[in-house]
Amino acid sequence: MYIDTSKTTINGKTYYRYLFRESYREDGKVKNRTLGKISKCSEEEVAAMKLALKHKKNLAALLNIEEVELHDGPRLGVVFALKALAERLGISKALGSSREGKLALWQVMARLIGDGSHPEAVRMAASYGACEVLELESFSADDLSTNLVWLTEHQERLERQLFKQNSANARQELVLEDVITMPQDKPEHVFQTFRESHPEIGPVEAGIGGQELVIMLACNIERLLSELWKECDCTVQQGIDELGAIRSTIVTIGEASCQKIPQSTGVAGKLLAAAGVTLPSTIEGKNNDAEGERQLTIKRD
Repeated sequence: MYIDTSKTTINGKTYYRYLFRESYREDGKVKNRTLGKISKCSEEEVAAMKLALKHKKNLAALLNIEEVELHDGPRLGVVFALKALAERLGISKALGSSREGKLALWQVMARLIGDGSHPEAVRMAASYGACEVLELESFSADDLSTNLVWLTEHQERLERQLFKQNSANARQELVLEDVITMPQDKPEHVFQTFRESHPEIGPVEAGIGGQELVIMLACNIERLLSELWKECDCTVQQGIDELGAIRSTIVTIGEASCQKIPQSTGVAGKLLAAAGVTLPSTIEGKNNDAEGERQLTIKRD
């Protein structure tokens, strides 16, 4: 018996489905069947069930656990918030769920949280829990450089897809310069206008198209936050820094662990509410924390 989990995101809000299932063999084939639905249970209750199932052959071992270890976890709050906004804007859908797509999304987030340089983006991935939130394997600065090449190779497709999504979106949340007035079959005009109004991007040359796209997507998330937080009496950067202070707590009981995320109040709570973002209360434990940070190192020849 085990608990099967699936996650669905609709309009920037994530829903979880939990099922009790078991595997059995029939006619020499392994099959699965559902025993019950427990989606109405809280994340803490599901985590407790998973812990009990893990020790089902020796439940007495749970009674003999003398210590519960608590450690500061990564600063997940801002990454969850930016992820929700990227999904709302259609950015996540355009980039896709492949490893390269997720690396590209992290590069966009890293530019909003820090300066976006690859060495810093790698360091921040460990302290901000990027791999846990985005479900990414560890990566290096070289991987991010290769990812920019991937973005450059797919730039035209991504620009057209983002333009199409924005044109079809009645709420017009993804703001691309002069999107309303440009011909529907000419998304390149929209992006050219964006380039001209953001000289910091520089000229479009071979190899930098990916970096240009990262900056553009980061600017669009920043613009949306500016609109959502206009009544919060803070700049976008101040708001991002505030959410960046939301840390998880890693709870370890024996061999099992989970991360508890505090439900923010005060300024952080107001910022999340204004952005329409709800943080999960619990996520799976961070595996091999120290080893994970060692893996997130800069690989250079």
